[in-house]
Parts: sequence; structure tokens; C-alpha cells
Amino acid sequence: MDDRRRTRYVRSLLGTTAVLLCAGAAASAAAGLLRWVPLILVVALPVAVRMSDGVSQLFLMTLVRPTPAPPRLAGTKLAPAMAATAVVYPVIVDGPADVDALLACIRDNRDVTGRGPALHLALVDFADSRCEHDETDEALCRAIRERLAGLADGPAPVSVLFRRRRWNPREGRYMGWERKRGKLEELVALLDGRDDTSFVHTTAADRAVVERLRAARYLLTIDLGDRLQPRAARRLVATIAHPDNAAVVAPDRRLVVAGFGFVRPINIPAQPRTLFEWATYPYRPPEGIPSAGQAAFGFDDFYGQGVIDVAVYRAVLAGRIPPDRVLSHDRLEGLHGRTAAVTDARLVEANVGDYLHFRARQHRWVRGDTHLLPWILGRAGLTRLPAVERIGMARDLLTHLYPAALTALLAGAWLGAPVGQVGWWTAAILALSAHSIVLTAMLPALLALRAALTGPGDRRLRRLAGTWRRSLPSVRRLATAESARWLVSLAMLADMALVSTDAVARAGYRMAISHRHVLQWTSSSRLGRLDPGLWLRVRRLWPCSAFAALLAAALAAVDPVRLWWAAPLLLPWLALPALAHRLSRPATRLPSVSMV
Repeated sequence: MDDRRRTRYVRSLLGTTAVLLCAGAAASAAAGLLRWVPLILVVALPVAVRMSDGVSQLFLMTLVRPTPAPPRLAGTKLAPAMAATAVVYPVIVDGPADVDALLACIRDNRDVTGRGPALHLALVDFADSRCEHDETDEALCRAIRERLAGLADGPAPVSVLFRRRRWNPREGRYMGWERKRGKLEELVALLDGRDDTSFVHTTAADRAVVERLRAARYLLTIDLGDRLQPRAARRLVATIAHPDNAAVVAPDRRLVVAGFGFVRPINIPAQPRTLFEWATYPYRPPEGIPSAGQAAFGFDDFYGQGVIDVAVYRAVLAGRIPPDRVLSHDRLEGLHGRTAAVTDARLVEANVGDYLHFRARQHRWVRGDTHLLPWILGRAGLTRLPAVERIGMARDLLTHLYPAALTALLAGAWLGAPVGQVGWWTAAILALSAHSIVLTAMLPALLALRAALTGPGDRRLRRLAGTWRRSLPSVRRLATAESARWLVSLAMLADMALVSTDAVARAGYRMAISHRHVLQWTSSSRLGRLDPGLWLRVRRLWPCSAFAALLAAALAAVDPVRLWWAAPLLLPWLALPALAHRLSRPATRLPSVSMV
């Protein structure tokens, strides 16, 4: 059933994309742009894919009969599984701010998880350096140990393992081997009794931690700044430990084909602190509604936080991914190990409130997804993933190019369309970009429709009318919040187009030609130490302003009438440094919007 549903989803995605592209080709031909149709179709492909995916996700979440939730342990059967779980915090420490954030993260999550887990363990790499031992390492190491000792009286033991740096010739510096992915792979090797890892366990306390770890069957990974909600850890472990969810590994392919090797919570955004953060993450997903993938297919993607079955990780991932090849490894690992999303286990995810930090993270994510291109193409020597999964990875990569495609379509319409049609084409492209407003606002109405139609048959029409009326306030709130997000995304559109294009080009060059700096990473704390003033934003965002100025000059030279149609977008692109500075300032009284 899952395979048939996935095949139907891919067919619907491809079919909807083809219909949208055909409609665009017909409209272009009718407007006298027949010779430009092939180029328009290529540029519009990411836009069509994103729209098709949005429609498919909406209907998967609302109108498709959800698959049964995975069973889970209950009562006294859960206690041994929790006792065999280690909560791990993979982190790169680059200064005292990271030490503070690490301690706060461990304290908050330990208070939530209680006495169940075997221990809470920080897996620490120090920042990349040109020497193996940096002068600040010893002070940071001592500070972490002393601060963790202050948590000794809590409900579960807390400890730390450090990794030594290794020389990486492709990065040209000493660094933690393979970053987070390397931590997990070496930790599993350490549990197997291997001593050839980068972990430093020379003291008696370190050796005691390693001995305690060797009894762990599950690893609950939590990223810095994230916080589990109450009972989330127990629900995650109860799911992966249930015998009916045991992973079945195909030995010839080293892939999990049934059951689960990973389970993850539902990520929800933290309370926003700035206008930009609110406009980027204006609402939380509804409680009790499964993710689209879990509801439709019975499994989902892995995003880096959740429970990992150590035995499954060892069987399908140990030594499987070549070094210096992948930056964003979470989804790739989840595709090897098969992931379940637990609907009522939720994790509050730390977001970024500053636009400069946001664009830096987006650049890293786009580079990471571009690194998956060899797996998408099914290159020899790598895991041969199912075609449906590779199409999904290709969809995500194309979606990253959405800002660049939309910017190119707008610029092409302003410069190339007949002067009498410039306004029409501008309005049509902006209407396509606003599809998310309609789709998001439809969510509570469709959920109400499903609830009414799946209930008892008597008085179904009256129940439908009542639930529909009750959903209207949610529809209005969601439409307002999504409109705000749409407006902010339009103001940042040209810059995000430059960011995504640079990320894809840079990642492609590094993979195919230079083979250097694939694992380039800037920690959040280092970004946070940058001066948040206006001048820094001018220095970082001037390419967007320059692009807008050049485009305005070109439009004025071709026909000043065209400039009037483009001005509502060119003005915020020109003023982006000031706009980003204003939106990234702390704000109060930001509204909280629920999706239902």
C-alpha cells in the first residue's frame, strides 16, 4: 500500500507540474513569445514544482485517509527501553556563548525527560583551526566540565566526550572528522569497542562514560537550542522500541525496507523574537495532525533530531557515506534507515531572528542538498536509493531554486514582454507566487470538511455547515499571517535568488572540480558575534541593491513605462539593508497564530 501511494504521489506531482508548464507555454505563445517558450519552461520549472508540491502536501494532510500510527510500548515495558537510551547533544564549541547555550539546552531537556534516559551526553568538537590544539581549547574544555559538574544533582547523569581535531587536506585545516555525521558514526564505533575514533577518553571519568554508553541501544539526538516538550522523549522511544516497528534490513542493499531505524518528533518553531522571525515562522503546525509523509506513506524524512536505533545505524550506515562528500546528511541517513514521525511528540526548534543569520543558514542548506546530486543521479559506488526517493530529493533541490526562477521570470517579463502586457505578466507571476496564501488558508477548512464527512451519517450536512463556520476565523488568521510572510519573501526575493544561485554553483564547483571546502561551516555563535548594525548589512547585502539598480537602469533605458511596473519590487530590493535591519530588531507583542 505504501509503495502504491508513493507512486501515485509522484505521478500526481509530475502530472501537476506538467499541466502548469503547459499552461505557461500556452500563455506565452498566445502573448507572441513563442520563440522564448523553451527558455521560459526551463526557468519556470522550479516554480511549477513548488506549486505542485504545495498542492500535493495539502491534500495528503487533509483528504487522504491517513495510515495507522505506529504502535508503541506502554507501562512497565517502556522503562527498560528508556534506560537503554542515551540523549546526545552534538555541538561545535567556538566560545563561551556556545558553552552557555549547551548547558542551557542540556538542563532544559533533562528536566523534561526526567529519570528515564541512561545519561545525557555532550559530543563536543572545537571550532576548525589551523593547528591541532588551539590556545583556547583547554579553557573551553575546563569550563564545560566545571559547568556540567554543577548539574550532577539532577534527575539523570550528565557527561561530555570531546573529539580531537584531524587534519583535513581538502578543507586545509584541522577539524572534527565529518562534523555531526562523524560524531554519530564514531560514537557507534565507540559503542562497539573500537579505539580508533577521534574521541578522547583517557581519564577514568571518560572511560566510565564509555562503559556506560556500551549498554545503550538508542541515541536521542538533540541539536543546540532545541527543546523537547513533556513526554516527547518517552513517546519517541516507545515507538522505536515496539517489536512491530523493528527495522528489517535488506542485506544486499543495506537499506531498511520495513519497520524503522529512526523516529523523529514534529518540529515546531519557538516563540518569535523579531518581526522577521515572525514573518518567516508565523504559526505552529496543528497538534494531532500527522506530517504529510507519515499520513500518506507511513514514514517520513529525518531532520537530525530524534531517536536512532544503534544496531540499525551500524548495519546500514557505518562506513556507507564517503568522507568529504556530504554536508547535509540527515535526510540521506533517514532514507537509509527509514523514519517514522511521531505526531504527539513535539520539539521546539530554535530559529534565527536575524536575516543575515537566516541567509547564511539557507546558503548552507542549499549547498548541502546540492551535495546529494550523486545519489539523485544514482552514481555507481553509492547507495542505489529507490526512484521515488530520488525524485523527492530532486524536488527539494529544484525548490531551492524557486527564488532565482521567480526573479528571472519577473525580470524577463519586465524587459522582454510587449510593453502593453508588462503589467499583466507581472500580476500573473505575483499571483503564482501567492499560491501559498490560498493553500495555507484552505488547511483548516479542509480539516473541518474531513472531520464532518468521516463522522456518523446522520445530520452530516448540518455538522458540515457548523464546522465550516467554526473554521472561518482560522482561515482569516492564516491568510493574514501567510500574506505577511509572502510580502517579506518578495522583499527578500532578489537576495535569496543570489544566495541560492551562489550556493548551487559553489557546491557544484567544489564537488566536480576543486573537491575542497565541501564541509565549510560557520557556527551560529560566530555569526552571533558579528556587529548587528546597519553597516554590516550594507556590506553583506549590497549585491542585491546593485542588482536592483542595474535592472532599474536597464528598464529605464528600454522604456520608462516598464520601470513603473517593476518599482514596487525594485524599491525594497534597493533598500534591503535598511529593511533587513529594521525587521531583525527585537520586537514585542508579536501575535501567535495557530493553523487550526
